[in-house]
Amino acid sequence: MAGEEELSSGKCEEHDRLNEAFCEVCKVLICPSCLMFGVHQGHKVLTPGQAARLIRDLIDKNNKAGRLNPEFSEKYLAKIRDNKARLQKSQNNVMNQIQENFSQAIKTLKNRRKELIDEVDKHFTKELNVVAESEQNWEKKEKMSKRVLEISKSNSDEETLLNCFMILDGIECLDLPVTFKNLKLYENIDFSVNENKLEKLIIHADPWF
Repeated sequence: MAGEEELSSGKCEEHDRLNEAFCEVCKVLICPSCLMFGVHQGHKVLTPGQAARLIRDLIDKNNKAGRLNPEFSEKYLAKIRDNKARLQKSQNNVMNQIQENFSQAIKTLKNRRKELIDEVDKHFTKELNVVAESEQNWEKKEKMSKRVLEISKSNSDEETLLNCFMILDGIECLDLPVTFKNLKLYENIDFSVNENKLEKLIIHADPWF
């Protein structure tokens, strides 16, 4: 058509030929070389004039339907931005919950650490006191046994009789069976912490539209 031939559609930058067709698939103006040998080979095409009329018809149709009115887009933008705000608020809430829960967990662990340290310290202090007491008693018995040996080396019956109570008492003590308390050693310690069950965070997202 004469009108279509006069339509200026520019030149193809790749082949330096006039753009004589409109590719419906890629929605761009193309030259004959693009259609025959290039990436548009086999694509359905229109003349530039046909494409222009088709596009104008599409614009008119959407304009009459009110879709080109800024208010039409603003309505959906408002919904999108509302959802964006809700998501950001939800994100902040979850982040705050994470921070709060971990702060509480750290506090609980610190308290449990103190409990364990106090428990272990109390236990071993008690056991060490038992050992220290037994050690002192047997140190006394050791001194007594040395004294008995010294007296036994003397041939003086008088000295023996003067120290008879100490000698007999010492020998009797040494003859007593050892009743040393068995030590209670920690082999394992319970590091568990009583934790509240964390509920799963379920975010119910409403459809945008």
